[in-house]
Amino acid sequence: MNDSAVPNWEMQASIPPLSPGEIHLWLLALEESGCHRQWLSAQEEQRLSGMPDPDMRRHYCATRSLLRHLLASHLDCEPAQVPIRIAPGGKPRLAAGPLHFNLSHAGAWLLIALARDTAVGVDLEIIRPLQHRQQIARRLFDPAETEYLARTGYGERAFFTCWTRHEARQKCLGEGIFGERADPDRFPSLTFPITHDTTAALAWDARPDRPVIRAFRAGPDWLNPR
Repeated sequence: MNDSAVPNWEMQASIPPLSPGEIHLWLLALEESGCHRQWLSAQEEQRLSGMPDPDMRRHYCATRSLLRHLLASHLDCEPAQVPIRIAPGGKPRLAAGPLHFNLSHAGAWLLIALARDTAVGVDLEIIRPLQHRQQIARRLFDPAETEYLARTGYGERAFFTCWTRHEARQKCLGEGIFGERADPDRFPSLTFPITHDTTAALAWDARPDRPVIRAFRAGPDWLNPR
């Protein structure tokens, strides 16, 4: 098993610069974030309009608004101009440039990871009852994680610790959860709690030195039109 830690979330009133060798994690509350529909692409607008549930629409619009606001700051452009594309494996990415990002949301929380010159992946999960945990683990997880789960009796918290690691690594690789399995040695991961019933993981593409990981929370009025 890889590292676990509790990040020191720094409250930010603005978006700090992202240096090479750093990974920035942003934990954002969707219920506190507005919807800036004018920032959405035509594809995002079409997807939003097709959602039947008002809560789903509100969370989706807040998610895309927050992501575009964050990326626009690092790209020095307007949020509506951020060139988000979907890679063949389904992973969102920028059309060009060295900036990498990934995001995940669960319940009222959104987690975004940013890095320069290295791929990143994140996953955020609510710890909940789930049937067939043992079968899922044997099919998807790394042998070391399966052994860890066997020692812990396949408990829910232990299972979702391994699940978030797996999904973060797969997203970092650009594969779905059932795709080619990401090598844990190439894609180190870090797990951390968000609340008592929500857990998360970050994975990155390995390089000679471990990246400096900085964790941020948005202060009041953080999401404002540029």
